[in-house]
Amino acid sequence: MARQAAIEALFIGGSSAADRIALMNKSIALGLAALLALGASPATAMPHHDLVRLGQTLRIDQTSIRPIRVIEDSRCPANARCVWGGRVVVRADVRTGRYRQRIDLTLGEARQIANRTITLTTVDPIRFTNSVLRPGNYRLGFTLTP
Repeated sequence: MARQAAIEALFIGGSSAADRIALMNKSIALGLAALLALGASPATAMPHHDLVRLGQTLRIDQTSIRPIRVIEDSRCPANARCVWGGRVVVRADVRTGRYRQRIDLTLGEARQIANRTITLTTVDPIRFTNSVLRPGNYRLGFTLTP
């Protein structure tokens, strides 16, 4: 009954604005507590907005990622029609703490490395049918989730 009265007060306006704000804040707090109780993590992905070239090392938190080479770039050129969008696979050296591994990262696919998740999120430049991308042209972006 009290819950129904609180909902009516919030939406119908039977209480003061301060009471409605207090009720909304409590509702938000309860919602967040419920998410955490269900196992949701407050940790968020740490995107790194700097793009790196092949051979450069990107440091995010205590993890370093050094892309070595593009294994595959079958993306559909921007000025073409394709049945399949294609994909990009980049080989990289990853270090986090004492963990060190050479892995292949596919654009948009998360990879679990030690206690972290790494995702190749950006590959520049865009491909066109009339241009050839050389290894030095690539700029790569990553996201790291603890």
